[in-house]
Amino acid sequence: MSEEPEESASGPTGNGPAAWAALGAASRAKADRFLDEQTELVRLQKEHLHEQRLLLLSHLKWRRFDDQMKGALQIMLVALGAVVIVAVAAAMWNASQSDGLVIEQFSVPPAMAAKGITGEAAAADMTGKLSAVHDVVTENSFSRAKDVSAGRHDETHVEIPETGVSVAEAWRMLRDWLGHERHVAGSFRELGNGRIALTLIMDDTAPIVVEGSNVDAVETEAAEKAFAVLDPVNIVNYLTAVGRYADAMQAAERFVSLAETTAQRSDSYALWCYTTAYATGDLDLAIARGRIGVTIDPQLAVTYLQLRRAEVDRGFDEAALRDSRALLPLQEADQLPAHRGRGFAEMRALADYSIALLLGDFGNPAAWQSEARCHGCTLARKWPFHAEATARQHDVRGAWRWLAAARAAGDVDSSDEAEARYYAHAEAGDWGAALDDTREGVRAFARESTATSPRYIEAVTATRFAPLQAVAEAHLGDFATAHRMIDATPAACVPCDTARGDIALLAGSTAAAAYWYARTVSEAPSIPFAYANWGAMLLREGRSGAAIDKFSLANQKGPHFADPLEMWGEALMQENRSDLALAKFEEANRYAPNWGRLHLEWGKALGYVGRLDESRKQLGAAASLDLSNAEKVELSRIRASHG
Repeated sequence: MSEEPEESASGPTGNGPAAWAALGAASRAKADRFLDEQTELVRLQKEHLHEQRLLLLSHLKWRRFDDQMKGALQIMLVALGAVVIVAVAAAMWNASQSDGLVIEQFSVPPAMAAKGITGEAAAADMTGKLSAVHDVVTENSFSRAKDVSAGRHDETHVEIPETGVSVAEAWRMLRDWLGHERHVAGSFRELGNGRIALTLIMDDTAPIVVEGSNVDAVETEAAEKAFAVLDPVNIVNYLTAVGRYADAMQAAERFVSLAETTAQRSDSYALWCYTTAYATGDLDLAIARGRIGVTIDPQLAVTYLQLRRAEVDRGFDEAALRDSRALLPLQEADQLPAHRGRGFAEMRALADYSIALLLGDFGNPAAWQSEARCHGCTLARKWPFHAEATARQHDVRGAWRWLAAARAAGDVDSSDEAEARYYAHAEAGDWGAALDDTREGVRAFARESTATSPRYIEAVTATRFAPLQAVAEAHLGDFATAHRMIDATPAACVPCDTARGDIALLAGSTAAAAYWYARTVSEAPSIPFAYANWGAMLLREGRSGAAIDKFSLANQKGPHFADPLEMWGEALMQENRSDLALAKFEEANRYAPNWGRLHLEWGKALGYVGRLDESRKQLGAAASLDLSNAEKVELSRIRASHG
């Protein structure tokens, strides 16, 4: 049974079926009024909903902003936490890397304090003297020196909240905990009769006591002894730099017994190697000690470098080349921490330079112009090396420009300058001036090496200057003096034996010259100079085929050495193969572009193959460069024949 629909609770104003039924029965006026009321109700509801929408949107925007702010705050807190962690980690890392000496305040007797030598002043003096040692080491050592600093007793006291500890105190505690700093405290006391004693107390070591009557001298000696405890490697380099070679050798010998790791033991023998050479002049003993170091740790670069230095001084060029080459493939990670970075880069650059010098690669800019190569050198001390290399490229004018620049730049090393002048004068054929240069080089080297052993000066003079001087005497026709000088040089010395061959050739004894060249080649099969000189002798004898064999060997040993390439071209011209000679001249030009004779012979070869325009160009280049008088005459004849 169906039920009657209930009337809406809202009465006839409702919008249910009953309301619509009532509306259908109502009069027109009531119906219009009802519709108006409904329309107004809908309008009010619409306005109400619109206001609610705006409020809801505003509320949602604020909620979104609030969420964003909360997110940003969380990000900031995370970032801040990360910064704090990084800062703490960085502080801990820096603290762990702290190394060196920290000078604390000194105590002094009242009488000294009354004279102005207070505890603070004494500590400042000690800091200054240790810093001076540090600075000398920095300029003259491959190893980074350990730092020296004053203790900070007057730092601003900024406390860390709720700890009662200042930031400075926290930093010091962190360094003490993680770092390797050693603190030094000192005390003066009077001994009577004007004498004083300074006692230095260092962490984990016996007290250092120095007595004397002069405060400055006592402080200096104490500073050196403290630095020796702090850095037993660089005290050797410091004593060497200030010319105290005997003390340096003793310090190196002490380090041999102190070294702990394999690399340190190898380094100790490297130090003992070079200090033995300077202090005693016994180059064979120095070399033996260097070779022990290489055996201990074949990966340590500095040992090869110091060994190479002694081998060059002894005239063992083959060994010096071998050890220079052995250094280059070594890895920085295998070096002592103090050698990494600048020190290792300098070692590699010095090895490159040594290889270039021994192989005749005089045009190699990486070897001759490297800023790192000249360890501790000023421009004035570096540029004579450029002058020598340029002269040995047969560019006399260029060599004099370098020498002029070196003089203008400051204090020139007189022995290096004299050697460079020798090569410039020898290339120009001025053997009288070249002889004077060698004599000045000997005198200058003796002046500059007064603190070294006289035996060292004698040994290096015999291998560095005596061969040059003897050859100059031979060029001037004084063979008796030449033989007397060269006979006094040591056996198995590569530059000495090469000079013996040159002197024999100048004296007209080709058999003796061939003997000495062959002996030199057997002593130093990787060095190109004896091969080239031997080939030059054969070329002058008209034995072009035999000469080419020697030039080929010289080129294999020193592929960037221009001399054998140029003479190879001349030998091919002797065999009427000027077409083949052109390639040799062109290759030689890459390594000695300002060699007048090279361009002269190149022009001749071009003329022989009928390329006259190119020939005139090369002859014109030769005319603008350095030529001997005989070469100038030949150039004039050839240019006249070309019309």
